[in-house]
Amino acid sequence: RSLKIKDHSRVYEWLMNSIPWTVANDFMEHRLQQRMDHDLYGLRPNHRFFQQHPTVNDALANLLCAGLVTVTEDVECLTADSVIVKGGRSFPCDVFISCTGYTFGYPYLEPGTVPITDHRVDLYKYVFPLEEREDMGVIGLIQPIGSIAPIAEMQARWCARVFAGRAQLPSASDRKADLEMKQREMKRRYFESNKHTMQVDYMKYMDELSKLIGCHPEPSQYLLSDPTFAWQLIAGPNAPYAYRLQGPHAWEGARKTIEEVGVRVKRPLKNRECRMRRHKRRGRLNEWFRYLSMKWIAGWTTLLITVFLFALCSTPLSIMTYLSLVTVFLLMFVFLLLWFDLQYDMTTCL
Repeated sequence: RSLKIKDHSRVYEWLMNSIPWTVANDFMEHRLQQRMDHDLYGLRPNHRFFQQHPTVNDALANLLCAGLVTVTEDVECLTADSVIVKGGRSFPCDVFISCTGYTFGYPYLEPGTVPITDHRVDLYKYVFPLEEREDMGVIGLIQPIGSIAPIAEMQARWCARVFAGRAQLPSASDRKADLEMKQREMKRRYFESNKHTMQVDYMKYMDELSKLIGCHPEPSQYLLSDPTFAWQLIAGPNAPYAYRLQGPHAWEGARKTIEEVGVRVKRPLKNRECRMRRHKRRGRLNEWFRYLSMKWIAGWTTLLITVFLFALCSTPLSIMTYLSLVTVFLLMFVFLLLWFDLQYDMTTCL
């Protein structure tokens, strides 16, 4: 299942915004280390996981193991037929491809129309100029953690409403204050680089624009009439069709399309039907029963830990008895965590 679909849900967004920053990074780095040992291959960066735009590549580990890709230090200099890296190692080279990224600009506009300084663009919501003018908007000049096409569509919808006079922009001072706030947040989150000047989070930015347009999806309005669909909006992937449920230019087929997202994602991956014996079939009820049973065990485990710590702190014990109890407790707790990790993998949830 696509990483963008799995991680772009309102539950996931709320969780990432609620737990401490260090815990969120530790969790993601732990999950990635289970897939590939970044320390072994020399791929662990000097920053945390959420401090840059992540790169997803399932083939890299196999290429490194096969010797088709070599990870080295930074390039120090080039010779006629080799590359010398820091530390003195030399690699023979026939063709050198410099993957330094790209620059952007608008030479067909008057200078200063879209101010660009060190890859930083001063635009209100990354769309409109800071001065009080409503006759020009920039579409797609962002680097989202997610898909750029739905965001560009949302920007275009907002621009169309502004150009048509159906939406108003704030004053120049308010636009500048909003831009400065975004720049402070970006500087606090990402490490300093020219790549991190237009970063936006997919769902947060989409919700921000949708509220300006008037098409923000509200799961609460479906809680009583259709709780299943409300849960789909909360815990399911935040597909761009959710912003066509209501508001300007709503689409009557948006709801059905949202409900079938999981089916459409899986359908291209399954080109034939596999016969499965009855005792091996696992439906949604089995998955939820296993999940709820683990939650029940986790709750009782927390209660037992609390009672154990209370008894340990309130009863006078010898040093050896104390150390023995602590050792037994830690061993049981570690095995319990390992059992949880083996029995249930959060990546299997839709």
